[in-house]
Amino acid sequence: MILLAILCPPLYFFLSGKTTMGILGALSAILSIFLLMTVVLIPAALLLWGIFGIAAIRHCKREEAEELLTKHARDVGLQVATQVNAARQTSGDK
Repeated sequence: MILLAILCPPLYFFLSGKTTMGILGALSAILSIFLLMTVVLIPAALLLWGIFGIAAIRHCKREEAEELLTKHARDVGLQVATQVNAARQTSGDK
């Protein structure tokens, strides 16, 4: 997904369910293409594309980090629950 976020930010936003950002990114891409047609405004086109590219990359990284933290929290919760159940069983046996 990170490659899609770099190469085509509007498509990344549409696929990840962020419709508003996808529409803004698509409008930005259209404007960037028009700016690229004029040789003088190529830096502005690259800047505009870069802004949405950075936003897409940050969103992708944030989702990956959130997914990793959720998985870790689930694993830690499961370990704690098994330890508590084991402690209850040993104290109930005495």
